[in-house]
Amino acid sequence: MKILVINLMPAIGELLFVTPAFKVIRQAFPEATIDVLIAEDVRQLCLYNRNLDKIISFDKKRGQAGIIAHFKLIREIRKYRYDLVINLNPSERASLIAALSRGKKICGFATKSFKLFFNPYLVKDRSIHSADCYLKALREIGIPNIGDNKLEMEYDRQSQAIADRIWLENNFQNQTIVGVHPGANWPSKRWKPEYLAKLSDMLQQDGIKMVFFGGPSDIEIVEKVASLTKIQPVILTGKLNLLELAAVIKKCSVFLSGDSGPMHIAVSQQVPVVALFGPTRPARYGPYHSPHIVIEPDNNILANEDKKKLMEYITPGQVYQGIYSLLKNQI
Repeated sequence: MKILVINLMPAIGELLFVTPAFKVIRQAFPEATIDVLIAEDVRQLCLYNRNLDKIISFDKKRGQAGIIAHFKLIREIRKYRYDLVINLNPSERASLIAALSRGKKICGFATKSFKLFFNPYLVKDRSIHSADCYLKALREIGIPNIGDNKLEMEYDRQSQAIADRIWLENNFQNQTIVGVHPGANWPSKRWKPEYLAKLSDMLQQDGIKMVFFGGPSDIEIVEKVASLTKIQPVILTGKLNLLELAAVIKKCSVFLSGDSGPMHIAVSQQVPVVALFGPTRPARYGPYHSPHIVIEPDNNILANEDKKKLMEYITPGQVYQGIYSLLKNQI
């Protein structure tokens, strides 16, 4: 049996939310060939996933956005003659590719304009956690959910070696390390640099080492934080790819982040997470089946304040206490 799973969302979190579904499909069809079609930007997240046989990636930023590239991709997919095509991304692009895949059975999410190609045609349940939404879709297709499902991301030996080298170079052995991701795809999901700097100094004065992560787009934020600190943190921002990031985060005692992709990478490594939430809902996008604490403004502020300002109501003192509550559980 040949199965294709489609999720073209380029967000780190959304692809990691699908990883429990990959495991469930593998459990249901242990002898099947299971391929996945994903965005090139997040390909590394699945590169070593043991439940997948092949990755087909699509890069709409580099010459694949046009209609000709789409139909080349569809032609390639048709060659494999999939028995089952499961679309977990209800976009026009993903719906079109699934509808024209020539799969023997096509099912899952789709825009209404393509619903006639899908059996069953499903609508995303946005009232539950995104990972549970994908698992629910599988149940509706007839694939039962078995066992304790978690986010999964594997990495290679080279990434592990880089993480080990970073630990040695910074003398992190036998130290308590708190990793921090300061960025997010929306400015309203980011915590203030001033708060991050204050928290960093509070923890480093206690002897806890702070390590700042993030991609190239986060460098400016981290530089501002560092300029406000009395004790300089270690900065790895913009220096790691996704595989290396996972390997280094795995070594941290606690990981601090807003609603962001690296937060979900930490969850995939079962690293305890302090998650800061303002404009988005932790019930839908929060840490999934892993040790964590969610900190958000109280209900009165959530109900009455401008969403763009909600993160300002989370104080360094609250986050300091949250980090220590997770550290105590490790003693």
